Amino acid sequence: MKYAGGKDGLALLAEQIERLSPQLYVQLFCQSILLYNVISQATTYFAQRHPQTLSSFRWRIDPKGKTRTSYEQAFLKLAPALIQARSIRYPMTLYRGLDYSHMKRFEFTEETYPDHLHTEHGLPYMEGHDLGRMLRESIDFPDSKSSDGIQIADLLARCLKRTLQAKFDNPKAIANSIGKLTARQGTAGASVDLVNFSASQFVSPATASVLATMAESSRSLIQPRGAQRRLSRNTS
Repeated sequence: MKYAGGKDGLALLAEQIERLSPQLYVQLFCQSILLYNVISQATTYFAQRHPQTLSSFRWRIDPKGKTRTSYEQAFLKLAPALIQARSIRYPMTLYRGLDYSHMKRFEFTEETYPDHLHTEHGLPYMEGHDLGRMLRESIDFPDSKSSDGIQIADLLARCLKRTLQAKFDNPKAIANSIGKLTARQGTAGASVDLVNFSASQFVSPATASVLATMAESSRSLIQPRGAQRRLSRNTS
């Protein structure tokens, strides 16, 4: 940071993060990964089926209280940068032959391209989209009582948690049903991502079995006619 205003803003943001509990810090990290996964997978889905949907992105997140909390303030400031930076390390998969034309307004232009990544950090010039803009344009924390979407997401999340914890009489049958609501990028692989904060942590055999069941019943994002894959690093 070169200027006092930027330094003060960064110090304030650091204070907000320090006030977060360990649980909320983990949530910030996981939620940022989730946002990026939603963007990268939703584009593949809708580019094949309803490409005009990609002209705008609307985010509705369950709030933690009636007023904006420190977590939500920190989230709004950090999440756009976190998902943008993540796309450099884990490029978003795009497919030749699909219709991404409605996302064109989110593409970087010569005027908006972040040249400092090349000039100061030595990264090659890359094509990409402004993921931060996708997130910032329409994001809100409405009361869950007024949002059917949030209520449905909450029910599914609770059901998934109980399934992974084997709290159903027949977790494999539930896992099979939930798996049908999930998607995977290719013809194989997991449809539910796990986030690990320690190299010494391992998934139990029972949990691995549930995840495998969900993957087997999940659906591929790519329609049968297929498409040619390419990578897009959405530079920040």
